[in-house]
Amino acid sequence: TDHLGSTSYIVNDSAQITQKLAYMPFGEDFVDLNYNTPYPPLTPFRFNGKEKDEETGFNYFGARYYYPDWGWISVDPLAHKYPHLSPYVYCANNPLKYIDPNGMYPKSILKFNSNLGLYGGYKFTKSATHLLSLVTGVSKNYIENTTVQERAVGQYRPFYKANKGGGAITMGRSSWNANITFTENWFDDNKNSYDGHGYGQDVIGWLELAAHEIGHIPQIDKGGGLLGYLATFAKEYMQNSHDNAPSEKEADRGREEFINFNDFVDKNYGNGAMKKLFKSKVSEDDKIKKIDNWWNHYKNSQKSSNGYE
Repeated sequence: TDHLGSTSYIVNDSAQITQKLAYMPFGEDFVDLNYNTPYPPLTPFRFNGKEKDEETGFNYFGARYYYPDWGWISVDPLAHKYPHLSPYVYCANNPLKYIDPNGMYPKSILKFNSNLGLYGGYKFTKSATHLLSLVTGVSKNYIENTTVQERAVGQYRPFYKANKGGGAITMGRSSWNANITFTENWFDDNKNSYDGHGYGQDVIGWLELAAHEIGHIPQIDKGGGLLGYLATFAKEYMQNSHDNAPSEKEADRGREEFINFNDFVDKNYGNGAMKKLFKSKVSEDDKIKKIDNWWNHYKNSQKSSNGYE
C-alpha cells in the first residue's frame, strides 16, 4: 500500500505482481495495469484501501461514500466542528499530508485552519482546551490562542528525531500568542511510521505532551517576552541540564496531573474511557460535562485520601 493505505500492487499466491495501481492526489485512477489477468481489475479495494461498490463505482468509507472524480457524495458528519472547511473536502484538501480513513476529520482534539502559518495550523478543540486547562492550571484564554504546528521548512524546531519519538517546543512573543511545534511523527496516522512512532491518532499521547508544553506558556510572559524566556531556558539548561531545569519541572506538573487523572478515569470509568470520549460523536459541551464530572470525582477522591471530608 501507499501512505494513505491505498492498494498499489496485487500479487498472486506465487508473489507475482498481477495488478499495479496508482492514483491522483484525490483518488482518481492514474495507473491501472493488469499482468496476464482479465479485465476488470482483480480487487475492489483501491483508494485508501476502501471497497469500491460495483453498482455505483463509489468507495465506501464507513461514514460516507466517496467518488474520486467528484468528491464526497454526502456531508461530513463532523462538518459542524469545522466551519472553516467545506463539508465535501477530503483530508482538509491536503491528502499528501493527511489521511481520513473513515471519511471524517482525523484529529479528535485539534481543528485545522489553513490560514494559520505557512502550511496552516491547528487550534485545540473546546473540550481539549477545557481538559488541558484543568490539568495545567493555565488560563483557557492562553490555550485557545495557542497555535499548534507541524515541523516543516521554516518551522524547523524542535530538533528532536521523529523516528525516536520526536517531541515539541513552545515559543511565542507573549503568552497570548504562543505556538507549539510538534515533530512530524505526531501527525502521522500510521502507527508503524517513524520506526513505530506514528502518533497521529494517539489521543492520550497528544494530551500528555500538550499538557507539558502548555505549562511553558505562562513562562513566556514571566520571562518578559520571547528573548527573556529563551535566555532563562539557556541559563537553566547550562546549570541543570534539560530535564532538571526548574522551568521544565514546573511545566511537567501538568503532564503528571494529566497522567494521574487519566489513570483515575481508566480505573473508575473503564479502560480507555478518555480516548473514547474524545473520539465519540457527542457535542463539545457534552464532552466538557463528562470531563467535569470525572474531574470532580478525581479531586474529591484526592481530598478523601488526604484525610479531608
